[in-house]
Amino acid sequence: QVLIAVAVPIAAGFLPVSRGARITVLKAINHTGLGDGEHGKGWLDRSMDNLRGLSRPLVISLRNTFRRKSRLALTLFTLTLAGATFIGVFNTQAAIIKAIDETMGYYMSDVSVSLDKNHRVQQIEQIVMNVKDVQAMEGWGYAGAQLLSPDGKTSKTVSILAPPSNAKLIEPIITAGRWLLPDDQNALIIGNSMTKVRPDLTVGDKVRMEINGRKHWFTITGIYRMAGTGINPYVFVNFDYIAKITHQTDQFSNLRIVTDVHDRATQDRVKADLETAFAKEGWTVEEITTRAQTEDSNNASVNVIIVFLLVMAVLIAVVGGLGLTSTMSMNVMERVREIGVMRSTGASDGTIMQIVLTEGILIGLISWVLGALLAMPISIGLNAALGDSLLGSAMPFRMNPTGYLVWLIIVLVISGLASAMPARNASRLTIREVLAYE
Repeated sequence: QVLIAVAVPIAAGFLPVSRGARITVLKAINHTGLGDGEHGKGWLDRSMDNLRGLSRPLVISLRNTFRRKSRLALTLFTLTLAGATFIGVFNTQAAIIKAIDETMGYYMSDVSVSLDKNHRVQQIEQIVMNVKDVQAMEGWGYAGAQLLSPDGKTSKTVSILAPPSNAKLIEPIITAGRWLLPDDQNALIIGNSMTKVRPDLTVGDKVRMEINGRKHWFTITGIYRMAGTGINPYVFVNFDYIAKITHQTDQFSNLRIVTDVHDRATQDRVKADLETAFAKEGWTVEEITTRAQTEDSNNASVNVIIVFLLVMAVLIAVVGGLGLTSTMSMNVMERVREIGVMRSTGASDGTIMQIVLTEGILIGLISWVLGALLAMPISIGLNAALGDSLLGSAMPFRMNPTGYLVWLIIVLVISGLASAMPARNASRLTIREVLAYE
């Protein structure tokens, strides 16, 4: 911080100070505040001079906007960066929400239950289906396993989820291959979290997994995408096959339950009733969660990041607004005599204010256009960084129109406020004050 505090002012002031030191005495004495004589030499200046069909104050505002190009560039840089960051955060938020929605496709039940051990299907159904507001239930198999390396010397711990052949409470996002079929035996579905650890794995590969001390061959038939950074990657196998090789046919320990009404209150009530019912049977519940709890957990972790990024964008916008205020104030100071000439030819206070305000708003609109363009690569970068660190997978680009609209309103407000004081000061200049100005 000390280094930045010392270095930044020196770096920022080096060019203007060195440029000012090279001004000759003659040029300094003859300076009239109407520019440095460079205006009109570039193609942009000539284009401004050829404008037709616009009101005279608007034409003057357009010309003044591009008169000090280096100063304009510095002001636009900050406002553009703020706009691109602000819009990029909204786009990233849309991408994260989409990723979370896709993830919830793997948890379509209203209540999920994990028991400490397997129980008979008939016993579980008798307990669960007698609970009020329970509409349907799916029993899933579960097993811990070791995915062995090709040489068998190392392994990766994985969690096997085994949905039934007629599973309706899952909508996977398959990125390669296919999902499980009812007649699949040793078919294996791996996810992006697994390929991140073992990038050599692909569809069609045969792998060995050690389950309950015995090794079994599986064939990878598909790869799914799911946001999340769990310790042990999830893989999917058919329930009937995993039950056969673990000798636990017609038994399971994971339940996915659908309620009659899908609101939070019903989910919480069913959760409490299930805990009571299992406790009466003397069964131990490892975990029981509702869909609403899962959604709250996902949204809470993401909202902290989004709010933090928005605060950063707002801070940059404030700096940009201060920079625009400084730019407009200096522009007015340099054009005191020019304003005096307009006042002497009959320009009203409103006309002078209109010229300055329009110039500030034009700068804001230009920064909005540039920010909207820059927001695309920033969004892609944020999606990749946050997706990889928070969700375990890069997120595709998503455009959120709300961000573009909200930033347009904000930048117009910032531009108007930043230009208001310089415009007021310009409109209050009298011809006498202009003539006396040095």
